[in-house]
Amino acid sequence: MYFRLFLLYLLGWSALSCDSFSNLEDIETPPYEAEFAFPLVNSSIAVKDVLEELDNLATLILVDSSGLLHFIYRGDLLTRTSEEIFGNISNALPPLIPILGNTMPIPLVLPNGVDLDRVDLKSGNFIFYAENPNLQPVNVLITIPELQREGQPFSIPFSIPAYSGSGARPSATNGSAPASLQGYSFLPDGDTVHIQVKALAPGNVQVNLQNTVVQFNQLAFSYAEGFLGKLIYEGEKDTVGIDFFETQYIQGDIRFADPRVAFHFENSLGIPTRAVVNAFDVFTIKGGKLQVESPVVQTGIDFPYPSLTEVGQTKTSTFVFTKANSNIDDLLNSGPTAVAYDVDAITHPDGNTAIRGFVTDKSFYRIQMEIDLPLEGQVDQFEAEREFNIDLKDLQDAQKVEFKMVTDNFIPLDLDLQAYFLDEDQVVLDSLLPKRDRLIKGAAFPSGQSQTSTFFVPFEGERLAKILKAQKLRVDAFFSTDTNKGRDIRIQSSQSLHFRLGARATVKIGG
Repeated sequence: MYFRLFLLYLLGWSALSCDSFSNLEDIETPPYEAEFAFPLVNSSIAVKDVLEELDNLATLILVDSSGLLHFIYRGDLLTRTSEEIFGNISNALPPLIPILGNTMPIPLVLPNGVDLDRVDLKSGNFIFYAENPNLQPVNVLITIPELQREGQPFSIPFSIPAYSGSGARPSATNGSAPASLQGYSFLPDGDTVHIQVKALAPGNVQVNLQNTVVQFNQLAFSYAEGFLGKLIYEGEKDTVGIDFFETQYIQGDIRFADPRVAFHFENSLGIPTRAVVNAFDVFTIKGGKLQVESPVVQTGIDFPYPSLTEVGQTKTSTFVFTKANSNIDDLLNSGPTAVAYDVDAITHPDGNTAIRGFVTDKSFYRIQMEIDLPLEGQVDQFEAEREFNIDLKDLQDAQKVEFKMVTDNFIPLDLDLQAYFLDEDQVVLDSLLPKRDRLIKGAAFPSGQSQTSTFFVPFEGERLAKILKAQKLRVDAFFSTDTNKGRDIRIQSSQSLHFRLGARATVKIGG
C-alpha cells in the first residue's frame, strides 16, 4: 500500500515534463538547435505524509512508540446481547397454563439444565380466566408465592357470580386490564414456581373452579441469576479482507517478521463462556486456502467474565495467535487476501452447576479479530504496477530529451524500475530503460544512513518520435531489501525519500 503511493509521487514528473515545453512554440528566430535545462521537481516524500492517503486501503494504520508502521485489519467475530438468554427464559413458559389443582407447579421448559435462582421483571402482564360451576358465588385469590415484590408475593383477587344450574357458567377475566408484573422477581423454590388458586363460597367453604387458565405475556427481564445453562450461541461465517496483496501484488515475496492475529474479548455477562473456533482459514493471492493450526483452535478460548459481586462491569482480555503458538507466521506470509472465520460461543462450557452466573438487560459479549501486519521484515522482488496518463505532444520539436533524477533515500527499500510507453490501444511503444535496473538503493538499516542515486534517461531520433504517440506510462516497480540483506528492516513514519528531477532538451528553434 505504501509502495503504490511511493510510485505515484516518484513518477509524478510525467505530466510536469510535458507542460514545460509549451511556451517555446511561438519563438521566431533563424533555425538552430539549442539546449534547455529545466528543473522540474525538487521535493521529498515522507512516510508520515502519505499515511492519510492509505486510509482507504487498510482498516487502520498505527504508528507504535518506536515509529514502526502497522497495517491493521479488523472484523467482528461474534457479538451477542442478553436478548437470547432472556428469550430462553421467556420461551420456557407455555402460552397458556391450565390450572389443574388448587396448588400446582408452573410447567417451565428450560433448556439444557438451566437452574434459575432469581429473575427480575421490568415489564410484563398476568392474565387469568376462570369459570364458576357452583350454585354459590365465589371469591377467588390467585397467588404465586415465588413471584415477589418487596418481599410480598404476587396475588390477585376477584369474584364470580353463582351458577344458575343451566346455560353458560359465569366467568371472570382481566383480559381487558391485565395485572402488571413490573418490579416483580421470580424466586424459584427448588427450581419450581407454584401457582395457588383459592376459591371460597359463603361460609369460607373452599370449592373448585372450572376451565381456569392463566397467561404470562409481554415479559421483559432486567436481571437473571443462577446456572444459565451449557448452551451454544452460534456465530456467523464471515471474512476480513486484506487488500495489501490484492491491490499491490504481482509477483515476488514479502515476509513480515512478526505478523499476529489477536482475538479481543469484551464481556459483561457474568457467565463462564468459551469461544469455539469452527473455522479459521487464510485465503492466498494464488488461490490457496490454508488452515490455522494451534492447540487453541481445538480447546477454545475462555472469556473473562464478571463475578456476582461485579454486576455492571465489563471484563476484557486479548488472546494473540503468534508464530510461537500457531502457524500464523507462515499463513500471513503466504500472500493473504482474506481471513475467513466461524466462531461460536458456549456458556458454562464445563457444566459446573456450582458456578452461579448472572445476566442483565444491558449485558453483552463481543469478540473482535485484529490482523496486525507490522512493516518489519524482508522483501524480495515484490512487484507493483501502476499506469499514468501522459501527453507528450509538446515535445514534437525536441530533437533530444534527457531526463535526470537524483535521489537521497532514507527508506530501507531498494527499487528496481522499468516503465513502458503505451498507445491508446495499450500497445507497448517502447520501454523507458534498456532493461529493468536498480535505480534507487535503500537506506542502510538500522543506522538510517541514506543512499544517493543518480540516473539519466536519454531519448532521440526514431525512439523519441515513437514515444510521442504515447497515451499512458505503465510503471513496473520491484522492491527488495538487498542493501540490508539478511536483516529485518523496519518502515517507520519518519523515513523519507528526497528527489530532484530535471530535463535537458535539444530543441529546434525557428525554421
